[in-house]
Amino acid sequence: MRCHSSIPLAVGYLSDGWKTRLTRILELYKNSLVALCGMVLYHAKYTAQDQPDQTSNALQPAQAIAEKVLRHFAITGLKRYQTHLRTAAKNPYARGEEVSVFDLLEEFRR
Repeated sequence: MRCHSSIPLAVGYLSDGWKTRLTRILELYKNSLVALCGMVLYHAKYTAQDQPDQTSNALQPAQAIAEKVLRHFAITGLKRYQTHLRTAAKNPYARGEEVSVFDLLEEFRR
């Protein structure tokens, strides 16, 4: 099945039979997701020098999502996050394994 932009539709079923329809195929890779989640959780490390720590109303929900995603990869705590980044930095062109959107959805249903 194809949509008007010629990108295939992805249809998947979660374990309880609940049907999820994605309008486009999403290619998610572990290294990218881990890096983004780390930037949300440890945002103070990624702010410019001599700038105040910036927070918003969206920070707490974003951190909850980031924690859940990192937990999916068994990366808990700053040390494990930093270890993953060091390992990934050895080959900056490696994207890491492809991540199933449906596996992540299952994680959020728990």
